[in-house]
Amino acid sequence: MLLTGQSAEWHPWRVSSPVLKRYLEETGLFEVDYAKTPQKGGDMEKFRPNFSDYDVVVIDYEGDIWSESTKKAFVEYVESGGGVVFYHAANNNFPDWKEFNEIAGLSGWGDRDEKAGPMVRFREGEFVLDTTPGQAGEHGPQHKFQIINRVRNHPITKGLPEKWMHAKDELYARLRGPAENLTVLATAYADPEKGGTGEHEPILFTVGYGKGRAFNTALGHASEPPLNAIECVGFITTFQRGAEWAATGNVTQPIPQDFPTATKVSIRKLIKQVNVKELLENISDYEYGRSRKPLIELEEFLDSAPDSPETLKETEKQFNEFLRTDATLDAKEFICRKLSVIGSENSVPTLSAMLPRPGTADMARYALERIEGEAVDKALRKTLIIAAGKKKVGIINTLGARGDEKSVGVLAGLIYDNDLQLATAAVAALGQIGNSRAAAVLADATGKAGGKLKQQILHAYLNCADNLKKQGKSSEAIDIYTRLYHSDNPQSVRIGALRGMVLSGAKDSEQLIINAIKGKNNRLQAQGLALMSNIKDAEKIKQITDYMPNLSATAKIQLLAALTGMGQSAAGRQAAVSAAKDQAEEVRIAALEALAVLGDESTVSLLAEGAASAVGAEREAARESLYSMPGKKVDEAIIDGVPGARPDVKIELIRAVGGRRIDAGADTLMTALQDSDSSVRLQCWKTLGDINVRNLAGLVKLLGRAQNDTERKEAEKTVAVVANTFPKGLRAMPILEGLASTDNVDAACSLLRVLGKTGGDGGLDMLRGTLGEDDPAFVDAAVRGLAEWPDDEPMDDLLQIVKTSDNKTHKVLALRAYIRMIGLDSERTDREAIEMYRLAMSNADDTDAKKTVLSCLATVNSLEALKFAAEYLRDDALGREAAASTIRIAPGLIRNGLGGECKPILEKILTVTEDEDVRRRTRRMLKWIEEEHEGDEDD
Repeated sequence: MLLTGQSAEWHPWRVSSPVLKRYLEETGLFEVDYAKTPQKGGDMEKFRPNFSDYDVVVIDYEGDIWSESTKKAFVEYVESGGGVVFYHAANNNFPDWKEFNEIAGLSGWGDRDEKAGPMVRFREGEFVLDTTPGQAGEHGPQHKFQIINRVRNHPITKGLPEKWMHAKDELYARLRGPAENLTVLATAYADPEKGGTGEHEPILFTVGYGKGRAFNTALGHASEPPLNAIECVGFITTFQRGAEWAATGNVTQPIPQDFPTATKVSIRKLIKQVNVKELLENISDYEYGRSRKPLIELEEFLDSAPDSPETLKETEKQFNEFLRTDATLDAKEFICRKLSVIGSENSVPTLSAMLPRPGTADMARYALERIEGEAVDKALRKTLIIAAGKKKVGIINTLGARGDEKSVGVLAGLIYDNDLQLATAAVAALGQIGNSRAAAVLADATGKAGGKLKQQILHAYLNCADNLKKQGKSSEAIDIYTRLYHSDNPQSVRIGALRGMVLSGAKDSEQLIINAIKGKNNRLQAQGLALMSNIKDAEKIKQITDYMPNLSATAKIQLLAALTGMGQSAAGRQAAVSAAKDQAEEVRIAALEALAVLGDESTVSLLAEGAASAVGAEREAARESLYSMPGKKVDEAIIDGVPGARPDVKIELIRAVGGRRIDAGADTLMTALQDSDSSVRLQCWKTLGDINVRNLAGLVKLLGRAQNDTERKEAEKTVAVVANTFPKGLRAMPILEGLASTDNVDAACSLLRVLGKTGGDGGLDMLRGTLGEDDPAFVDAAVRGLAEWPDDEPMDDLLQIVKTSDNKTHKVLALRAYIRMIGLDSERTDREAIEMYRLAMSNADDTDAKKTVLSCLATVNSLEALKFAAEYLRDDALGREAAASTIRIAPGLIRNGLGGECKPILEKILTVTEDEDVRRRTRRMLKWIEEEHEGDEDD
């Protein structure tokens, strides 16, 4: 989803969004749908995109705040694992929306200041938070600047050069925000001589939010040609890779050969001139079923056309002239849909002339319905007089949708028409218009009509009340709601009336809610529970919670949800505690979930006991609430509860220390590592890896006391994680000291393996020296340590093991590590990498290692790599991996003009593989090559 539709004047979305769409689609990985908001000042309630249908949402938007339901849906989408990409200024939206700012991580402008959060600064080789007061967001004049990748093993930046030049662009500075779960991938120095801050400003960064991933690029300003910033290959590549990572958590795209260097900008030009008249001629004979290419070209023009009154006026004029030609109906329908977006009152004469005609009535009405202005309403009313049948119904529907108050008189007469369809349409339209006059007409009709029409009238009358409430006419609205709440009316009408009375502030509305909850009508009861947040009297809330045992399981769950929405209260907490012991499992689960908000330190024991004794969803609910309850006192209660708890409860409390990231619990957990219960010790090791432990030497000693292999393996993981939080020069020292002081072989081997995972100073020399030991256990640990080393320094040692070791396991471990390390050095040339992969392939004795070579080879974007992979296409054991590697390498080569060299290899894939997905992707690339060739011929 490309979410767009509004923008600041200096970031016109009609310029940027089509370009972003093209970049995403040209990867071959994305199908892109626009989700466009109403224009500025429009009804944002109508903007309800279905986020869950998409893997990633790319936001190119600066405008009106979304509706509450859309905001909620967006947050739920991200929390559940959805991906988000914030393009350039998109993160500057919504300064008062807490969750949006948490997902964005850092933002600017919007009157943000230090209250929005800290700035992130790169100083003395690490990132720190800067809480200095001041406004958020600034930039000097546009200029070229160098990007420095600070995290080079992240999927987005892996393989990119450490430094690269970006085209002339705005360099965003002083961004502020919550900065939680934030990873800064790249920075740019804001040179004071260019109006900068003198700081290395975050330019590319990611945020983890729930299960979701967000990628934020401050690059790519696009206003008017030349569009160098958005055409920079550095921007294009990081945007495409960031979108793939946000969608999947991984990146499969190769680095293009034209990626910028540390000193040279690289540009790919996009803009071309468009002849609108020619585009219209191309679609004049369009019919459904034919190629949509000419339509797409016209859509691309509209999306990218300058957002200026002059351009839109001229385009509208040409569209109207087109509608007066003998073009096909399908072509005219397409143009009407576009006029519904860009049209003005200038289109009314042409469109109104189309209303009486059989083939064009509906398309003209569709366009008119969305064009603002009294001239439209006047034309529709005039046509209504002479229209009949379905055309008349359609015009009535359009007048209602437009809220045309001047049509109330004629619509009132149609309520009693013999044509039920016509009468029903008139009733619905009056409800949509919803003014006092329409309400009076409908009030009169309620006593005269019967059957299905009366039900329609009652619903329309309810709509009138809702509209009057929105207009601030609460007294009129309440009178209507009160009449409609009568027990003889349909249940759905009564539910709406109850809601209306409460939200309009009717007298005794709190008692109305209580009566509904205690009543026997289930649907009214559910509405009453949903309206509970409107009760402010604590005693009345207690009346409802005291009544809870009399409710059905469903109603109890609804009540718990309502109490949760109202926030912490003694009555709410007690209700949840009681419901946690309910006979119905679904109620217990809902109660445990509610304690995440309603609970406090007094409910820690209940939740820990529940997590220990329950199973399945009930256990997960107890755990989640134990991890989520706010407050330092909750942290303290969890830590204090560990020593005296029985083993199963102790384990849950220890898990909670990790789940809540309670760093203050480290000492308690290190003490618990000496517990007699092995499960408790194991959970302690797991949790210590999740919190900030500074006593590395103490952990090393405790690792030496691990009592079994399972515990030892977990201890190794944790000690490595903790060690890697220390500077590289310090992380190996406590481990080396531990090796020097232990005579326990198992402990020493564990520390050798941990050394390999840290990459700390002195660790590599120790591992190399240990390879010559007589004890095979020490040698095994050293090999495994070398295989885990985080950079490529031990590659020669590993290759020597591959060539000389008699131990098959060691050879396999060393070779796989060697293959992995080939891709760790971003300065390594493609030719050097391919030579290394060939060397690895020649030394590989097993099929799995050869498959790994082919898989890693796909990260090398060169013709030599493509040919290397193609050598194995006919290999029975490796053909599938070779084909997969080939189709991953080919797109970058095709994009760089090497499609002709790729073509025979791609055609070969079609002859050797039966994998339908591989064949489909291969055919798509061959078609791409053919289209590129046709384009060259046209040129």
